[in-house]
Amino acid sequence: MASPLHHPRIARRRAAERSSPRRALAALLTLTAAALLAGGAAAAELRDPTRPPESYVVPPAGTVDEAPGEIVEWHLTATYTNRNRRRAVINGHHVSEGEKINDAEVLTIRPGRVQLREGDEVFSLTIYTDTIRRPAAGNLRS
Repeated sequence: MASPLHHPRIARRRAAERSSPRRALAALLTLTAAALLAGGAAAAELRDPTRPPESYVVPPAGTVDEAPGEIVEWHLTATYTNRNRRRAVINGHHVSEGEKINDAEVLTIRPGRVQLREGDEVFSLTIYTDTIRRPAAGNLRS
């Protein structure tokens, strides 16, 4: 007769315990937690692909130094338009139609374009995009 420690039923139960779904789940959770902890440091250094380039980031209010009467170089960074509201970001300042920035009045805001009046001069700013779109070779029209 087999000893109680080596009895066939006990051996089967021990084998079943070693390969139980609970044990497998516990091992999987442990490995997943270890991978997340190890990957957390690397993920902190990744750049957000939806974030605009640094040149397009609006500086905090009050950081754009422009003295009155000084020649201003105009930079249109963004326009936001919908049925009820039109806003633009010019030289880091959020403006609406009718508002003034330096000595210029914002006349109109359209998608990608703003019209300003400074004294008697009326001029437009446009957003520069470096993307040139061309039709795919198969989509050319003659």
